[in-house]
Amino acid sequence: MNDPVSNPMAEDETVLCAEQPWYGIGKPDPDIVVGSDILSEPETESEVANFYRGKTILITGATGFVGKVLVEKLLRCCPGITRIFALIRPKRKQSVRCRLNLLLDNVFFDRLRDEQPDFASKITAIPSDLLEDNLGLSNSDEAKILSSNVVFHCAASVNFNDPLKKALGSNCSSILKLMDLAKRMSNLNVLVHCSTAYSNCDRNHIEETVYKPPVDPYKLIETMEWLDDRSANAVTPSLLGKRPNTYTLTKALAEHIVVTEAGDDIPVAIVRPTIITSTWKEPMPGWNDSFNGLSGLVVASGTGLLRIVNVNKDLVTDIIPVDVVVNTLVTAAWEVASTRPDGFVYYCGTSSVRPLTWDRLREIVLPLLRRTYPLEKAVWYPKPYFEPESLMYTYWTLVSHRIPAYLFDAYLRLRGARPRMVRTYDKIHASSAALQLFTTREWRWSDSNSRRLQSALSPVDSRTFPIDVASLDWVQYLDDYTRGSKLYLMKEELSRLPQAHSHMKKLRRLHYLYNMFVAMVVWKIFLLRSSMARNIWQKVVNFVMKILWSLGVSWKLFMQLGF
Repeated sequence: MNDPVSNPMAEDETVLCAEQPWYGIGKPDPDIVVGSDILSEPETESEVANFYRGKTILITGATGFVGKVLVEKLLRCCPGITRIFALIRPKRKQSVRCRLNLLLDNVFFDRLRDEQPDFASKITAIPSDLLEDNLGLSNSDEAKILSSNVVFHCAASVNFNDPLKKALGSNCSSILKLMDLAKRMSNLNVLVHCSTAYSNCDRNHIEETVYKPPVDPYKLIETMEWLDDRSANAVTPSLLGKRPNTYTLTKALAEHIVVTEAGDDIPVAIVRPTIITSTWKEPMPGWNDSFNGLSGLVVASGTGLLRIVNVNKDLVTDIIPVDVVVNTLVTAAWEVASTRPDGFVYYCGTSSVRPLTWDRLREIVLPLLRRTYPLEKAVWYPKPYFEPESLMYTYWTLVSHRIPAYLFDAYLRLRGARPRMVRTYDKIHASSAALQLFTTREWRWSDSNSRRLQSALSPVDSRTFPIDVASLDWVQYLDDYTRGSKLYLMKEELSRLPQAHSHMKKLRRLHYLYNMFVAMVVWKIFLLRSSMARNIWQKVVNFVMKILWSLGVSWKLFMQLGF
């Protein structure tokens, strides 16, 4: 799922775009041999690639995190595709052509650009707004996309804090309009809906099936059309029930709409990814351009801003690389269109095969943020703590985040600068609150349909479209993930690692000095109240100094060692 965590370091910016050729920078890892490299063998050996030969594809959400990876994968590994229609919403200062240029002008497409220089000729950008009637399509554009053979619906609002009316429009009304359009596609082979594994998070054990929704989505959509915002917000808690937010509720309702509207006429596949993270293998390890989900926590921790997280460290976190999600979307479409299996809902996660606890994740990532890929933009030494208890978490949030933020903003005001730290922490806390359910709970998912899909793939397709995470090495993957966060999210070049290391050493010394200062203040207060404590302190100091003097350790060296 595209779980949101706002980027605490991001500033508002205006993207200037010209109608320009597509180009990019950087190269993929030459040691990775996957994807289209396999297609050097006769293409007829790939049943999946053959399925897409001569097909026209419609993709919603093509400019999103999953959408980008899907476009690249289809064009690189299924070169027989005739055309991809990408529904793109125009923005105030950007046409859809401009947005497509920006999409393809990404290092992520460099491998495809090298292998198929004219790949962009197969992509057609279609102006569309999923919230408008008939998806905001013109008559001519509608006529074009009615020829589509495969539809991938990846567009959704992933903001957990959206009011119910907004989330319902983005995640439910839009799919209802898309299904109306799909019914008029005379040559449609399959429609694939990208949902989330947490659509039924009110359950402990989640099967690969579409559950009966807690409320009729059609009646709810109709009611929300005439209900004012205040009244809609008032009834939201009762509609949510045990679900934590409007995102999970509306994604569950959307699944019901897809199945109901499809009936027996439209073959559908529903893929439920867990927390989506950076690429595992393709087209390059560690690529990421989204601060949502785990990435926001990692970056906030790497900058030193995130000091305390409401996490039960012993629970399993279920994260899934985005290229595995895309491979599941692509192969699920093939299986459903080819065999029409009884089970068409696919769990896409790692906890059932390669479980990873929050504690193990922190154990791997934290040294990477401190010593291997430190951030030049770090403002404090990375040392986030996991606190499972809500009361203690609230206390440490006040001590570690709120009070320092107000003090720092007061300092900025004295210097005549604009205060910003309190606002930054407001964003961090909002993101942490949105993720709280997923950091303090765990689920069991059935995966029989996903296993069936894995076994249905030929050896060539298993290598070209890998969906089996049994071989996933968490240490290597999280190393690539952390490196990618530095490169692609924080825009920090690896060539400047020496400067980043030097900066991190300074922050480490400041961190220890600050801790020593706090300890001394606390101890000094205690000394003032107890003569016995003063005597003990004097003896300890004399003993330590004698040891250091006998070893020839100077005070200067003592400080250099980081004490």
